[in-house]
Amino acid sequence: MRFRDGYVSLFLSLAGLFANLTASSILLTLFLPQPEVYAGSGESGRCEAWHRPDGYDESWLPESFRSVCQVHKACYEKSDASWSACNSEFYSSLRQACENSYPHASLSAANSRSDTDEASAESSLLTCLQVADEFYAKVQASPALKQFQAMQEKASKNRLSAL
Repeated sequence: MRFRDGYVSLFLSLAGLFANLTASSILLTLFLPQPEVYAGSGESGRCEAWHRPDGYDESWLPESFRSVCQVHKACYEKSDASWSACNSEFYSSLRQACENSYPHASLSAANSRSDTDEASAESSLLTCLQVADEFYAKVQASPALKQFQAMQEKASKNRLSAL
C-alpha cells in the first residue's frame, strides 16, 4: 500500500508541475529538437515578452524565431511603420523559419527517407507552424499594439530631435 501511495504522490506532483503549461508548449518540447545555444546577450537577440505567448521560455526558442523577433522589433521601431504590415511580415517569416527548419517534411516516402522519418518531420513542422500561429496571435493582441505605439512615439521624438 505504501508503495502505491508513493506513485500516487509522484503523479500528483507531476500533474501540478505541468498544470500551467499550454498544450502547444508541451508539444513543442516533445517534438522540436533542442535549439542551438543562442550566442547573443542581453535584450538584443531576444524574443521579448510581448512577442512570446505565455508558457514559452526564451531559453529554448529556436535561433530562427529569435532573429525573426528582432526583425519584427526593428519594423516596429521604424517611424513610418504600419502595425498590420509589420505583423503580417512577422507571421510570414515565422512560417518560413519553420519550413526552413524542416525542409524534408513534405518529401514522399519514395525518397530515401523512411515513413517514420517523414512522419516525424511532418509532425515537427506542424508543431512549429502551430507555435508560429501562437506567436502571431500574441503580436495581434493589445499589449503588442501598445508596444508598437510606444515605439512609434519614441521614433517620432527621435526624428524630431534630429531636425
